[in-house]
Amino acid sequence: MFYRIEKIEAIMNVDLNNSNILLHLHLSFKILDFFEISLP
Repeated sequence: MFYRIEKIEAIMNVDLNNSNILLHLHLSFKILDFFEISLP
């Protein structure tokens, strides 16, 4: 599981231990869901 998280961090170039980044990601997905925008 940790390998996958590290891989996601490397691809996205983010630190998923940072609570501000997690909040921004969470809100971004909520906004996409609200507007029913699908990701590729």
